[in-house]
Amino acid sequence: TPRGSPHSVPAALHGLTEAARPLQPGAARRKALVVACSYFTSQVPLRGTLNDAWNVLSLLRHSLQYAEDQVRFLIDGSEFCRVGSAQGPTKANILEGLEWLTADAQPGDDLFLYFGGYGTQQPA
Repeated sequence: TPRGSPHSVPAALHGLTEAARPLQPGAARRKALVVACSYFTSQVPLRGTLNDAWNVLSLLRHSLQYAEDQVRFLIDGSEFCRVGSAQGPTKANILEGLEWLTADAQPGDDLFLYFGGYGTQQPA
């Protein structure tokens, strides 16, 4: 795959891409939700969040051998890479992603959540 394409392995992961063994039948299920908000249209965009998210996705898919249907990827894109609202980190998409991530979870399942973006603490 050409260097820099979304499916290439980042340089930081070279040497870590040893093929993982496939899961045995009946093994714990694996799911991952990757969310990255760069806020590229705001006055204070976060630089690096998209790159970090692509690196996490590459780690999950290439090194840890997560299947495509085991990963949800929500990003808001950048000025150079526009993303449709169906794949964006909207409130509705994030809530739906969290629902998907935890649906039918069983003890021993591997559930992974990555969030890159601003955050705030709200009183309970």
